[in-house]
Amino acid sequence: MDELGDILDEMERLARIEMGEAAVSLHKEIKRLRLEAGLSQPELATRIGYTRQYVSLAERPNKNLPSLELIGALDQCLGAGGALVELRARAKEEQVRRRGENSSQTATSGSRNAPPGSGWGASADWTGSDRTGTPLSSIGGSDSGVALDRRTFLSLATLAAADAHTAGDFAASISGGDAGPLAQVQTTYEVDRAIAAAVDGSTRSVLLRWAVDLDNSVARVNATGILAKLPGQRESDRVVAILRRDEEVRGLYLTAVASRVCEISWSQAQVFVQNPAKFPFAAIAAERLARETVSPVDAGARWCSAKLLQDLSPAIGR
Repeated sequence: MDELGDILDEMERLARIEMGEAAVSLHKEIKRLRLEAGLSQPELATRIGYTRQYVSLAERPNKNLPSLELIGALDQCLGAGGALVELRARAKEEQVRRRGENSSQTATSGSRNAPPGSGWGASADWTGSDRTGTPLSSIGGSDSGVALDRRTFLSLATLAAADAHTAGDFAASISGGDAGPLAQVQTTYEVDRAIAAAVDGSTRSVLLRWAVDLDNSVARVNATGILAKLPGQRESDRVVAILRRDEEVRGLYLTAVASRVCEISWSQAQVFVQNPAKFPFAAIAAERLARETVSPVDAGARWCSAKLLQDLSPAIGR
């Protein structure tokens, strides 16, 4: 029990480092107030006019803050007297400040290694790091002979647990015909795969309709991303058709693939997608994208990687 408590304490400490004190406090306070009121998540959701998935996401620490409208409804329903709204405002200030600091650090470290005027940081963007900031070379499987330190293990365990929990919430909302959660933020590769593994025939029909008909481009790309990762690649042709036809979905999917495969930030991936031929590390990008073109689990990533390779060809002499 003591070991479990230590792990939970370490998870919370890492979350506070990643997201900021106010954001973590906001999520914990929402849950505390709900439990104090004797309400389940579905009961609270019914009272404020949202689905249970919204309440669940609001209580679980993640990089995206709940909307001001949702926090306002929770604050009023739980009798917080404006405390939740104030906590969200502080969390938003922390988020903006941290993003500014990260941008400044990236620009500073990049200027030492990237070609003059390129805007790309060799050490910051291409050393290879996962979402915890740990160098990929230090993370190995059981056969690698590389041991994970405790902090890295806990970080990765937290991410895996969060992805699985988030996937369950998204899957439930899709089954219920609620596209709202999919419209909030672009889901990760891991979450898409977890949702895809649980998709049945009726849910697949819903996703096919949403990928084409919804007005929100984030929801459309999320639906497309899940369809692209269905077991057996059953909807590959339709995914490719969507990517060719829908410019907004194509741009978001290309950016996600470039960021994940080339291990660069989202903003840098956006620049890369706009003009791949000017990327200063074209050979490295080409090697990684070439491997992704034969991915057996993501039809969208295969197509996007092939397109990026084609756009990179002037820079790699093909």
